[in-house]
Amino acid sequence: MSAPVTTPLTRRIDAALDRLQRDREHALVGLPGLERSLRMAALYELEARCWSTLFECTRTRVHWRAALAAEVRARQLARHWRRRAEMEARTVPISARFGGCVEIAEWAKRWQVELAGGAS
Repeated sequence: MSAPVTTPLTRRIDAALDRLQRDREHALVGLPGLERSLRMAALYELEARCWSTLFECTRTRVHWRAALAAEVRARQLARHWRRRAEMEARTVPISARFGGCVEIAEWAKRWQVELAGGAS
């Protein structure tokens, strides 16, 4: 098996992803509620940009597919943390059962769509 080709750009992206992971770990432990959620959302947005950059510069299909999937996941997590921050800012109770990411109104809306036979 040959070693993967690395470029200066991929090394910078890899280093940035490592820094973002450390920053997220620090934010989870060291910041209070709303501030933590806002910071986590921002960090995941930065991660999504890193994956997007890798996607744009890679030539190997398996790499761009992996980068695209990682970008999508990072954007989903950024959205999750933004919603959590919005809830915390409005002092809406956050359900531990749902990981604190889903408001009851959103679930009710999804449920109504499902009952009507639509896609959720």
